[in-house]
This record gives sequence, structure tokens and C-alpha cells, in this order.
Amino acid sequence: MKAKLTLTLDKNLIEEAKEYAKSSNISLSTIIERYLTSLLEEKHTQEKDPSPWSDHLPGMNHFDRQFDLIDYSDYLIEKYQ
Repeated sequence: MKAKLTLTLDKNLIEEAKEYAKSSNISLSTIIERYLTSLLEEKHTQEKDPSPWSDHLPGMNHFDRQFDLIDYSDYLIEKYQ
């Protein structure tokens, strides 16, 4: 079910967003709907996949999920030789 929504945004942002939508051959409403959907999906994913329990321990390193443990192992070996 669709419903109308009124937003108050910066005038320049609206104009640029309209230009982007037109050049992408998509409506501004669809762009906003897709963005909000992706935000909510990301939120639900984070709720279902909480960070490991060790993230909450004091003194634990908080590595990016893309962190390469092999590189870090090499770094530690070099550091403590």
C-alpha cells in the first residue's frame, strides 16, 4: 500500500536529487523508497548478527570485518622477532 509523505529538505538538495532521478530515468520517490528500504535491511541484519561477545571485553581490539588476520600475524611476528 502506498501513502504520501511530505518532506522538508534543502532546496539545492531537492534540485540535485531531481536532476539525478531524471538522468537515471527513475522517480525521486523510488530513489527515496529504495534508500529507506536499504537502511532498514541493514538495521535488521545488524540486529540478527550481533558483534562477537569479545567486542565487549575491555582492551580487545575492534577490527574492521574486512581485516586480514594473516597480515596482522605477519606484523606481530616481525614486531616481536
